[in-house]
Amino acid sequence: MLLLLVLTPEVLERLVELAQWSDLIVFDYLIANLDRVVNNLYNFQWNADIMAAPAHNLARQTDSALLVFLDNESGLLHGYRLLKKYEAYHGLLLDNLCVYRRSTVEALEQLRAANVGRRLNALFERTTTAQIRDVLPPLPEKSVKILVDRIDRVLGQVQKCRELFADTDGRR
Repeated sequence: MLLLLVLTPEVLERLVELAQWSDLIVFDYLIANLDRVVNNLYNFQWNADIMAAPAHNLARQTDSALLVFLDNESGLLHGYRLLKKYEAYHGLLLDNLCVYRRSTVEALEQLRAANVGRRLNALFERTTTAQIRDVLPPLPEKSVKILVDRIDRVLGQVQKCRELFADTDGRR
């Protein structure tokens, strides 16, 4: 089946927005951010109107209309401590996502191939002062393992989508 899509400015604008929401879902999944979409999903059980509310900690640049992910500090550490409570919501979003930017997938593959924990801790060392490092510890090994597992899960979902939408002759 051949699908032709005319890339009008409106269609292009919608595709750019879709790609940004895809990145948001992947980013929030990786760091287990609770303060954006997952918060709305969790509260849906008590308030069905919550889904009509805007996502938390999300803004749009006025000049480009690109999304800006704000206030991510609950992720990576605090979010990982609450995985048992919120993982179903993160997983629900990820399991229903099959649109990914190539650059996002390539970045995830590079993170998987590299020692992501070592890279994050090296960045922390390079960009903080001794005073800050005296108060804030580097990323714990347990968090590094969770991050690596989550990168693998996202890439597994990407592969599942590739297989799901591959043509019978193997093309995507």
